[in-house]
Amino acid sequence: MTLFTSPPQSICILRLSAIGDVCNTIAAVQAIQTQWPSTQITWVTGKLEAKLLESIDGIDVVVFDKKQAGKAILRCGNNSKGVSLMHCCICNMR
Repeated sequence: MTLFTSPPQSICILRLSAIGDVCNTIAAVQAIQTQWPSTQITWVTGKLEAKLLESIDGIDVVVFDKKQAGKAILRCGNNSKGVSLMHCCICNMR
């Protein structure tokens, strides 16, 4: 059974911490980029993890400050990149 009949317009990955998980997820994201080159990918993550993702082409990174969680959620929901938390694909690879 095919999950998608056409590439999604955008995907949002939410992984706030655990730098090892972020490193492991990069390979999956790069596979998505290869399979669906027109799909916009946004990654919501913590400050440290965002530094790692800076070198990955084609990913919009939104930094989520866990210490200011309430304000950060509002900022992510209203950011200039158009990320809607209601339309996020949450990727938690464990």
